[in-house]
Amino acid sequence: MLQNQLSFESENLVVDYFEFKFDVLSEQTKQKIVQSFFKLGFNSFDVDKKYRDSIQTRIQTNYKNQHQIQFVANVSSYWNGVCVCK
Repeated sequence: MLQNQLSFESENLVVDYFEFKFDVLSEQTKQKIVQSFFKLGFNSFDVDKKYRDSIQTRIQTNYKNQHQIQFVANVSSYWNGVCVCK
């Protein structure tokens, strides 16, 4: 059977937004995700939107990184998870 050779680059696709159900992952898996994005040039932050003024906590950053990813908790009362925003 032939494997599909499609990729984001070959199809000129750009991802603006995606979500993880981050709260159900183990701490080790969370760290692997953070490390993977860090290697791609992303600074990572936890953001808690439980209160009117969001609280942002640095997970891993480097001044050379040009991108930012936020792991956002308490987005709404209808979503029990963490959104990942770029």
